This record gives sequence, C-alpha cells and structure tokens, in this order.
Amino acid sequence: MAAFNLKEAITEALSSLGGSGSAAEVREYIKSKFGRDWKTIEKVMDDMSVESESSFFLPEERVLKRMGQGKYALKEAAIQEPGEEIATEEPKTAPTGAIKSTLEETITSYSDKLAQVLKKSTYNFVQATPEQIPAEPGVYLIHDDTSNQLLYAGRTGNLRTSLLQQHKRGNIEGSQFRKALGQNLNLNDEAKISDFIVNNCSFQFLPVENFEERVRLEHFLTAILAPPLNTKLQQ
Repeated sequence: MAAFNLKEAITEALSSLGGSGSAAEVREYIKSKFGRDWKTIEKVMDDMSVESESSFFLPEERVLKRMGQGKYALKEAAIQEPGEEIATEEPKTAPTGAIKSTLEETITSYSDKLAQVLKKSTYNFVQATPEQIPAEPGVYLIHDDTSNQLLYAGRTGNLRTSLLQQHKRGNIEGSQFRKALGQNLNLNDEAKISDFIVNNCSFQFLPVENFEERVRLEHFLTAILAPPLNTKLQQ
C-alpha cells in the first residue's frame, strides 16, 4: 500500500471540488476517503499557498492560492523555470454529438436525484426526533412553511448532527444556514433564530455516502432550485 501523502490528498480533494474549496471541505474529503482527520489542515494549506511567507514548502512546491478566509484554489499553471519552453499540443475536442450526449446524461442523472430529494418525507424542526434522522452523510433542503418557500440547500457528513444540533439549536459560527437566516431576517440573537427555525421551518434529506457525489448534488440543487439563503449569504 502506498504511503499517505497529505499534499497529494489536498490537491486531489480540491480537484474533486472543481479546483477550489474551503479547508473544511478538504478535511471532510480526506476523512471520508482516507480515514484521516487532519485538524490542522488549514495551516498546511496555508503553507502550500504561493502567498505564504513562512512556509516549510519550497516555492515550487506551493501549488495553492488563497481565495479568502479558509478558502483555497489550485494554481492555474505550474511554475515555469526561466528560459524553459513548454511544448503545447493542439487541443483535442470531442465530437459535438458526444459532448451533447454526455451533458444530457449528466443532467438526467442529477435531475433524477433532485426528484428523489423532493419526494422524501418532510420533517418539522419542532417535531423531528433523532431516531427519524440518520447519522449518515447526505444532502438536505430546508423550507419556510409559513411562506411555502425553499430557503436553503446543504450537504453534510452527518445529517442528524447538522439538522438537529447545528441548524436547529446551534450558532452562526457552526451553521451557515443560521448565519444566512439571521442576515436575511436581521436577527442578531441566537434564541430568536432558533425560535424562527422551530416555529416555521421543515426539512427533507437524502443520504449520499460518496463525498464527491454530495458536493455535485448540492451544487445542482443550488443551481436549479436557487434557494435564497444560498445565493444571498454574505461571506
């Protein structure tokens, strides 16, 4: 068995996220795929960034760029040595029909998964119990029953913890949903945010074991359904 390489694992994780992502997402990917929970992952990623001034990595080994607080992206190109010329090839393009077919298959696949989520049972936050929500990875939708509006789409490594602890009774530091809801309703009191969720909100969920599949499905849900708290969240 090949030795675990954290740098390669970070690069792989960001590649699976489309080239950029947060340290938390990278940590979840590594934990899911390799069984390693790297609590100092953000420090390592910061050292791997080209902007780092005190990194233990050599300059040519710094393959990331900082994109904001806790967020990173892969460099667009490797560092080129002075005077080195890189041979290029004419880009090879797939036949238009093949591209169209692949896109149609992908859209159909994720449309089917979207339909699965929307057909799932709906649980009110005020009545939901831990026994009803699995402690499994998955995606979820949160609704405002008062206005009959979809509010938020998310993904998690533990549906029970995210929905019933972090979102229902947590705080804005541990819940992007609570943070976005507070911003949207001009609520700066955690108790008032909790009261609104308990009295007005419900949710649906779909267990999804594979990390990359959860990421893609969450992105598809957000793109197609356009939940306002996803699109209006102030970072």
